[in-house]
Amino acid sequence: MYKNLFLESIKNYKSFTKLDYKFKKIVFYSEGKKYDHFYTPFIESCIKNNISFCYLSSDNIKPFNINNENFNFFYIGKSFIRTYLFYVLKCENLITTTPDIGNFYLKKSKGLKNLIFFHHSMCGLITTINKNALVHYDSILCSNKKHFDELIDYNFINKDRKLLKFGYPKIDEIMNNCKNQKNLNKKLNKLLIAPTWGNEKKNFEIYKKIILILLNGEIIVKFRPHPMSIIYSNKYVTQLKSYFIKFKNFEFSETDNNVNDYIESDFIISDWSGSAMEFTLATQKPCLFINTERKLINKFSSEEQKKNSFEYFFRKYLNCEISVEEIDNLLSIINKIYNNNEFYEKLDTLKKSNLYNLGKTNVEIDRFLNSIS
Repeated sequence: MYKNLFLESIKNYKSFTKLDYKFKKIVFYSEGKKYDHFYTPFIESCIKNNISFCYLSSDNIKPFNINNENFNFFYIGKSFIRTYLFYVLKCENLITTTPDIGNFYLKKSKGLKNLIFFHHSMCGLITTINKNALVHYDSILCSNKKHFDELIDYNFINKDRKLLKFGYPKIDEIMNNCKNQKNLNKKLNKLLIAPTWGNEKKNFEIYKKIILILLNGEIIVKFRPHPMSIIYSNKYVTQLKSYFIKFKNFEFSETDNNVNDYIESDFIISDWSGSAMEFTLATQKPCLFINTERKLINKFSSEEQKKNSFEYFFRKYLNCEISVEEIDNLLSIINKIYNNNEFYEKLDTLKKSNLYNLGKTNVEIDRFLNSIS
């Protein structure tokens, strides 16, 4: 199997290099199926606007279920074939949610004119990716005001870099799917738990206690582990699932796209995950953050940078955080937030002052792709 996939990546490398340059004005790179759904709005825009493009992927499964002459898919794997392709890549624009291109084994080729990054999370850029992870990029599609502010003084190699006030398509996708949904239930019925990944051994014990409290409070609980937890810490995911699967009011979700989980839930609990912010911003439903030990990819983040991140600002502004020691009072805290009109008023203010192109990112995507095609 692995030999066949390797041979396929060689074949695709050769096919890509021979492809007419008109298909290389816009090239997407995805690390695989866990990320593909973040590219969906861009791909749909290309098809709608008759824009030719290539989609390079480290996953051999072709995504999007699209049959169109403008869509060229190439599986390039994760071997030295991918490394070499990046080294010699010739294209106008490469759009990706992968950071650190140019820093490690994936190099930025001299033939790549515009390296474009969009973040697949609302969380801060400085804290959640490596130090200098974006220095080689030429354009950044900022989803919120905090992203833009974080990067104004960033040490980009290209001094003419572009910071675009773009928006976050995922929120619009959820909003569109929620249009026909009823208003918030008077009584909280179903709650979604969506942790971030990392430190699962310790954090899942905390969530075990939380789930038991919620089930005893006659709340239906859906637990959605982070996709990276399933990949790198599946032992702890399996243990938690096995423990609770016998409870009738417990559900477990591991789909790649979380939209349906958001739609059917009344409330969300997380720690430092961006998914809880997506949920609340898109559905107008409340959230609660547990102040577990914060996961910082960039260990060099200053205290000021930590506090300037969107996830820190969000929980402080909406006053929706508790310490691990307060978990015994979880049910009363949840009910207080759920029935607090001030929470929803502040949420509206936050959205208006911090999110770009809310409800119309599809228009911004069309405009942007047409401008570079």
